[in-house]
Amino acid sequence: MRYVCSFCNLHKGPNLSGRDPLTEKIVRLFDPRRQDWPRHFEWLGPALVGRTQTGRATIAVLDVNDPQRVELRQILMADGEWPED
Repeated sequence: MRYVCSFCNLHKGPNLSGRDPLTEKIVRLFDPRRQDWPRHFEWLGPALVGRTQTGRATIAVLDVNDPQRVELRQILMADGEWPED
């Protein structure tokens, strides 16, 4: 199971849905208790990519690919400290 960090949780707030930036549709956010992570997300280097409307909306609402967070992931990957999926 994957847990959300406090940064993501603060961005999520009370939102249960978000807008898919590709289709502009409002969709429910990813629910880790009911949905399969690999179906909705994949890593492209240090950036998380949404594979579905749900994945893309969740990434956008939680601001998962904030430039500072992507940079931190790059550093952790270079140091071998980023977990392999």
